[in-house]
Formats: sequence, C-alpha cells, structure tokens
Amino acid sequence: MKKLGTRNVTLLLMGAKMTGTFEEAYSYIEESLYVNEADTIFEFCLWLDVEIGGAGANNIERLFEAFINPDNKEAVEFSLEVKKKIAEMRSRH
Repeated sequence: MKKLGTRNVTLLLMGAKMTGTFEEAYSYIEESLYVNEADTIFEFCLWLDVEIGGAGANNIERLFEAFINPDNKEAVEFSLEVKKKIAEMRSRH
C-alpha cells in the first residue's frame, strides 16, 4: 500500500469527524475497508492519534507517506511540522 487513496481518505476523515479520533474512526469504518489494507490503516490511525495529534484533508496523504516510509526525511519532516502546528493550535484552546 503506497497511498491511502481517495476512498480511504474520505472514509477516514468522515469517521474522524463523526467520532473525534482516528482510532475510533477506524472502528466506525472498518467494515468498509478492504481486508488487505485494514491492518495498515489501523496502525496509521493509531499513529495519527498518538504521534501526530490528528490530520485533515490537506495533509493526510503526506502523513501516510511519512508513516509508510519512515526513512523518507522530507516526509518525516513534514509530519513533524504538522505535529507542531496541531500542538500549537491545541495549546491556544
């Protein structure tokens, strides 16, 4: 699995919007996922919640790239920037 793809992005974002976290989103959308992708997507959801703090439509594919390719310096740097921005936004509220 190299990309999430439009279908999985839509399902994940819809699920996260409905439930509040990506881990809960996974449970919400699990039956709609392809079996061969489900484990990777579940691990990605956990990673988003624990390591990054969330995702949105404009960054979820690039975050998935960082998750799948932890040796890709550019992708990992992007994920760290997103993590920092999310932490800053949460600290203001």
